[in-house]
Parts: sequence; C-alpha cells; structure tokens
Amino acid sequence: EHARKKAEVLNQLSQLRYMLSEESLQMLTEYQHKVEVLKHFKYISNDGVVQLKGRVSCTIHTHEIIVTELLFRNILQGFEPAEIAALLSCMVFQQSKCSDPNYTDRLSEGKKKILEVVADIANVERSFGLDTSVEEYQNEFKFGLIEVVYEWA
Repeated sequence: EHARKKAEVLNQLSQLRYMLSEESLQMLTEYQHKVEVLKHFKYISNDGVVQLKGRVSCTIHTHEIIVTELLFRNILQGFEPAEIAALLSCMVFQQSKCSDPNYTDRLSEGKKKILEVVADIANVERSFGLDTSVEEYQNEFKFGLIEVVYEWA
C-alpha cells in the first residue's frame, strides 16, 4: 500500500514538473495561437463556445479545417459529383511520387481553388504566430488520384 501511494505521489510530482517546464509552456503558447485561428474562422466564439463550423469540423476525420472551409465557402458548388470526388481525393492520397494526371479544365480550376483555401488558412495561421509554411502546407495535398477517381466516379 505504501509503495503504491509513493508511486502515485512521484507520478503527480512528475506531472507537475512537466506542467512547469519550458516545453509545456511552449505548447501552451501554440495552443493559444491555434485557439485564435479557430476564433478567426468562427469555429469557436470569443467566449470559447463551439459554433456551427466547429461542430461540422468535428465530424470530419482528415484535414478538418480545410474540408469545412471548402464546404462553408461553397468552393465546390457548381462541380459535378464525380469532379467533387476527384478533387477531394487529395485529402486522402499520400503517395508523393506518381505520374502526373491529366486534368480537365474544371478539375484544374478546382485544384487551384483548394490550394487557395489552403494558402489562406496557412497565412492566417502565420499571422497568429504559428510556424506554418504555405508551400509545405499545400504540399500535404496530393492530387495524383484525381484522374483515376474522376474516371471511376
């Protein structure tokens, strides 16, 4: 019993030391910057209450803010379902090296719009003190499956 209590106290001491550490405080600053980004895009209110965009974003499981912004900005409006499926394939495709797909003009336009939203989000994140590179953020989105998905859909 005494050994268990001693282990609990040592664990609590370790947690307290971490919370007071420089590493923990650096994470707090990053967290605060991310909260400001969420407020800017109206995912949460100034009081920290989750808004509609925040609730929608919680139901998405990859690139939550990008997908939510595409929806709320109506970026995909006017595209056919097959084109939307093809464009959204960039959210899940991870292979960095593949042959360049052939895009229709509309798919090229959609890709450009998605990358503009990504750049906008990256720029806002930078303006709030986050270390976000527009180019690196855009490179996370791979459009290598766009032609295959379009033909499939």
